[in-house]
Amino acid sequence: MTQTKATQGRVSRRSPRAAHTIGMSALARECEKINAPSRWHAVRDIVCRHLEISVSTTHDLKRIIKSGRCAEVVGRIAKCAREHQSPRNYRVLGGIFLLLRELTLDSVLAKEIYRQNLDDIILRVFDPDSGLHCLIAPAVHILVHLSETSPNVKVSRRLAVKGTPLTVRVLSKYTGDADTHYMLLTLLSYYVGALSGQLQSQLTPPTPKEMKALELYRAARTLTDLLGNRNPARPLEDRSLRVISHTLMWLAFYQKEAIIQLPCFTGIRTFVALILGPSVSIRCKGFLGLLNTYSSNREGDIRLCDPYFSMRVRGLPPIEEHVRIVRAESGENPDGFALDQLLQAYLKLSEERESTPLSFDPYEAGLRMVELEVNGPENELESLAYPTQRIFGTSTPTGVMFSEMERALRDQQRDYEADVLRLAAIIFAHRHGAVPDLELTLHLSERLEAANGAKKWPNHAYFYYGLIRYRSGSRYLEWGEQGLQCADCTPYLAAQIRFQMAQNKLSMAVTHLAIEPEKSEWWNTGVRYLKQMPSSISDALKYAGNGTAEGKVLQLLAAATSLLTQIQTMDDGEFDSSIAEAAKALSSQGALDYGEIAAAMSDFVTHRKIVSRSWAPLFEVMRNMDNISTEKQDFAQAWDDDEVLEDAELEKSMSKEKKYRVYEDDQPVLPQCSWCHKATMGLKKCSACEKVKYCGTGCQRLHWRHGHKPECISPEISV
Repeated sequence: MTQTKATQGRVSRRSPRAAHTIGMSALARECEKINAPSRWHAVRDIVCRHLEISVSTTHDLKRIIKSGRCAEVVGRIAKCAREHQSPRNYRVLGGIFLLLRELTLDSVLAKEIYRQNLDDIILRVFDPDSGLHCLIAPAVHILVHLSETSPNVKVSRRLAVKGTPLTVRVLSKYTGDADTHYMLLTLLSYYVGALSGQLQSQLTPPTPKEMKALELYRAARTLTDLLGNRNPARPLEDRSLRVISHTLMWLAFYQKEAIIQLPCFTGIRTFVALILGPSVSIRCKGFLGLLNTYSSNREGDIRLCDPYFSMRVRGLPPIEEHVRIVRAESGENPDGFALDQLLQAYLKLSEERESTPLSFDPYEAGLRMVELEVNGPENELESLAYPTQRIFGTSTPTGVMFSEMERALRDQQRDYEADVLRLAAIIFAHRHGAVPDLELTLHLSERLEAANGAKKWPNHAYFYYGLIRYRSGSRYLEWGEQGLQCADCTPYLAAQIRFQMAQNKLSMAVTHLAIEPEKSEWWNTGVRYLKQMPSSISDALKYAGNGTAEGKVLQLLAAATSLLTQIQTMDDGEFDSSIAEAAKALSSQGALDYGEIAAAMSDFVTHRKIVSRSWAPLFEVMRNMDNISTEKQDFAQAWDDDEVLEDAELEKSMSKEKKYRVYEDDQPVLPQCSWCHKATMGLKKCSACEKVKYCGTGCQRLHWRHGHKPECISPEISV
């Protein structure tokens, strides 16, 4: 278009700043007047005024929730954000991010932010083509808090799947300020934790394509480089050390290949280095990470130090109560299954194998199996490899054979033996070839059979052994003690019960110390369980014998305890030889239950010497960290206290220990739900006692069922 001289003059006299604002909205032009990005609060106030939203006090948040305007308010913000996605409107987006960050302090409003997919707009900042990299700092802060206030596992996973690859790419190249770098590490830690949680609840594992899209191998490489101080521009800080080690621990849980496939055994050696470090919390993270590298992580699978199982049992009723409720609601028998159904997983592997041997006597075979379960194997070799040929007359027993054995025992009025056989058959199927997709069914069936047996035969030790087998939690220690007091507790069952109790204590010690905040009651309890390990192992070895499978595992548990406490009674050569001998014995005989501890400890022996030399700079950096010195004092204080709280007592302490991020020094922490401990101004009181508050009916019902009912006898309230 041809311009006149007057028009050209007007254009030439327009300032560059004025030209930049052409086509901007009134909101964008006003935000543009703020001179420095450091004044984001001023930009936020402008956005609030234009949108006619007030969130400056907790009363403002409460007014929004009580008036039912959550969707409307978040909708206005979403509309404004979508209208200002251009890079030149970055100031408007920055103000919106600050506004959203404050809204996420309230879990009810955070849920609405998720529902309207505002997280997509925030994550767009991480896209290298967005032109909005100047907003990474406010974006990562709000994403961290959104992860903390996620309403459920499904939402957490959705955000993690979208955010993990973007976060990894930004983190691997980020050279900005240390605080934002730390928040990026924290965000990645939340995402990997969310992915790991979903892995426990889905039967179908992620496809290779889905795994590759997450870029977890790149994440592992970036984190190990940071931990090894291989990035001179980014010296290792104490807070970063803890987040990195925590993330690597969960990364090994979710995608072990990301750790294993790092070149030159870097992933494995990183965990060995953490085990050799001066911090007990970091040592436990390293040990748990090494175990995670060799565990299958399927729900119901047998493993040592299962971080999710240890977290799930806190203060909650045993799983068998839940199984009974679910089966009763579906119209099934809540107290038992047909044995053929229980062994469905095993039948899928054995249906094409040899049929029942002609010489098979179900009654005699049943008695032999019960004898083995109650009094133990005839020799140490049978403790390592199940004597199927001697017990059943075949190396591949079928589900039909187990059913016939149970029937034969009941026909002879041997009901106790028949119930022992039912539980033993499930354990056998679980150990020998269960189809992965059906392991959970076997696991729940085993729990239910053990609980039914203990209820029906309260004076028989075998069912208490079944109750505590590979379980973590203080209630299982109590049941173990009950089993030891039974008059029919044989030396073999006493050894098995003590063995399970020792594993339980190590699992609780490692998971509490690796996962929980320092100085919390959970962390202190982990220290005390670790202190009890030497005596528990010694007691178990008196019954188990050094040559049995249990004896070899106890040998490895003793070595692990020495590493975690840094109390070693033998020189390194003798220590490593004892580990190698025990691990080799378990591996060569195919002791399937103990694969991860044998593999993890073998790796430690293999890489210990080279790690001690090559990672010496990391150990020096760690020794100079103030927080590690403080941790040593806290550890010594907890070690001297012999009182060990039970899980139910620890659960009550969680609400006192729960911490929520606040962004202003004078900003009050919002009230918390009495069940889920999430913060919101939308709580409603129990109508009877008015002592507790809930964020929804789901939390109210769960609290009523699992603890509040004895404290407040009243009808369920309407929330």
